[in-house]
Amino acid sequence: SSTSKLDRQSVEVSLLFDVPLQRREARGRMISARAELLRIAAEEQLARDQISLELQDAANALDRAYELLRRGRDNRLQSDYMAEAERRLFDIGKSDQFRVNLRELTAAEARLLEIEAAAEFYRSLADYEAARGVDTTQK
Repeated sequence: SSTSKLDRQSVEVSLLFDVPLQRREARGRMISARAELLRIAAEEQLARDQISLELQDAANALDRAYELLRRGRDNRLQSDYMAEAERRLFDIGKSDQFRVNLRELTAAEARLLEIEAAAEFYRSLADYEAARGVDTTQK
């Protein structure tokens, strides 16, 4: 009977120790899992924020490039107009070759700047499309 009483006490003591340990382990795993979920959620939010910033930067660069292209085109049109006007003045004897050459040089420089602005615009457009995740090779 004493052995049976000892075994029963042993089982009771064992249960008293095992149940709290199992609860602590389960609680620890639960806390660890929650922490992992919070970490993943924070990483996801960081990635979303980075994508949003990249997209906004690309959109701003595209806006600036478009404005430069528009101004470049306006400048080129004005320079072409002035060069043509100078040629007409030369044809009627009211200008000289130096002024004609100067206007044509200015018009050529304006064309070059417009081409550079167009190249920058298309680079910015490609960057913007990439930031949006658009595959431009499939068009």
